[in-house]
Amino acid sequence: MIITYGDTSNFGDMPWYMVELRSERTIENTLRRLAHAIPGIFDDAPVELFIPIVRRDLNVCELSTVDCIFARSPDFQKLLRMKTVTGIGGLVTEGDTKNPSKAIPVENRFVQESIAHAEQVFAKRAETIEVGGFVRVIDGDSRDWCGYVVALHNGTSVVKVDLKTKILFIETASRNLLDLNHVPEHLRVFYYADLVKDLNAHHLADLISQDLVYQEDALYEDDGLVAPKPAKYGRQQTVTALVKRMIISGNTDPAAIAEEVVRSLHLGLLRKPKNLHIVHGVIKTRLVEDHFKKLNPAIKSYHDVIETYGDEYKLTIRDLTEIDSSITVDKTKRKSNPRKTTTTTVSNAAA
Repeated sequence: MIITYGDTSNFGDMPWYMVELRSERTIENTLRRLAHAIPGIFDDAPVELFIPIVRRDLNVCELSTVDCIFARSPDFQKLLRMKTVTGIGGLVTEGDTKNPSKAIPVENRFVQESIAHAEQVFAKRAETIEVGGFVRVIDGDSRDWCGYVVALHNGTSVVKVDLKTKILFIETASRNLLDLNHVPEHLRVFYYADLVKDLNAHHLADLISQDLVYQEDALYEDDGLVAPKPAKYGRQQTVTALVKRMIISGNTDPAAIAEEVVRSLHLGLLRKPKNLHIVHGVIKTRLVEDHFKKLNPAIKSYHDVIETYGDEYKLTIRDLTEIDSSITVDKTKRKSNPRKTTTTTVSNAAA
């Protein structure tokens, strides 16, 4: 990891200094505090830091230097001020005298070689990431969660995470993922950690079996008794969210998508749209934007999809109503047109 502040383009062969961290167990928290403190410490002076990370995992951040990072700046006095950050021990000195005049400089050539090696290791980390693989998200808002890679494109992965109450699709760089394919399938929960591994060692893995895959219907059914439907629906409980999940998971059959959407509406698992014209439009739009345009940039509309890939992708309003007979057809008038028009709506019975 390299952190720069200000213009460091003219640093050239300026030497580096090793900065000692007080504890290898709190490396990540210390680095976070240091990053926030840099603008206040260096002000108008540029600085460059190199953090030689060799391993990242859940609550794990290991450095190749154990407890030291590298820093350089034309303002030596401000390098000394980094010691004011909690967790920073100061510059490494000869004989551990802590005397600033005895600070040990490190040649730029040595640090640049270390940076090149770290970049190679970082790039290599993405080589084992593949569709269907079990991974952990290392950084970001969804860090530490585990799931399955459902899509790969130009160095970017989409990870499907089965939580207890919803499904998340996280789009992130493949290098931001840790390969966990060595984990047995019966332990692949979104919160996989050493504690889960210990459960397996003590033959207690069945305790987490219900968390392996998100079961949507399980929220509403228990021994045949249907619990009350939620009063409010989240962002993942919409027609658009369900359609996108299915497409990202590899299901691009419009008939299959329509059947799942109508079934979910009938069970009350999704927020009810005003009518099936909206459902029909969402399915076609998402298929175009999330699948066919990526296959063929020339695709501009769903009409182009049918022209290019055949009638098997045709989808009509009648197809939706035929999936579930409980969906009714109401006749309403449009203000802009005096003629009577038929609009298919999702009735209470269907939702």
